[in-house]
Amino acid sequence: MTDYAKKTVAELHELLKARSLPYSGKKAELVARLQENDSSRAAAVESEAAPPATTTPETVEPIPAQQPTLAKPVDPVDAPAVPAPPAPSTDPSTTTNSVPASTAPASTPSFAANLSTSTLESELEKRKARAQRFGASLDQVNEAEKVAQRAQRFGLSNGDAEEKSGVKGLDEALPERRERKFGGRGGGGGGGRGGAGFRGNGNRRRGNTPRIGEKGQVQKQSPGISEKDRAAAEARKKRFAA
Repeated sequence: MTDYAKKTVAELHELLKARSLPYSGKKAELVARLQENDSSRAAAVESEAAPPATTTPETVEPIPAQQPTLAKPVDPVDAPAVPAPPAPSTDPSTTTNSVPASTAPASTPSFAANLSTSTLESELEKRKARAQRFGASLDQVNEAEKVAQRAQRFGLSNGDAEEKSGVKGLDEALPERRERKFGGRGGGGGGGRGGAGFRGNGNRRRGNTPRIGEKGQVQKQSPGISEKDRAAAEARKKRFAA
């Protein structure tokens, strides 16, 4: 190893510059810096010259293949007896006819034209306001209102009260054909449109207005429903329910 202590500071500077090392400091620092560099270079040379360590490969023992296990043959004596399938019966008394499931009844079509449901009270109020607006008589509306109140007082349903009073809601289905003149329900002379300045379903025959018969006699109509009206209503109900 070179004795750097005997060299001058200028020589030490040249050596440090040649090794790309810093050359600032006192002489002792310069000497120590050169010695440290020499020792690191010697260790690198020794590591390059040393032969690489060889490792002996480990012997791998082969794994013996497993023998497949064979299923034990079944003794025909020990095998359970399988029952034979029953023979198809040809007796007509035992054969059952397959009946298809009944389909659900088709829903009854609605002819209400998406109108909002109107109650008996609201319908009477509408007709009363319409009669007042057009200056018509309120006798028939008042009579229908009395009949409806009487029907509700005796515990009838809303539909029965409408049938008794002769006032139907505006949301009911339209008839299939117009009622002919003098041929409407109950023999009313108003046809498809009611009298007294407002539209109704045969309300003239239920009011207090008298009508003239075939021989010129004045006949007063009863406020109740006739048998012909009831039969026509039942026929229409069956037709729509079919």
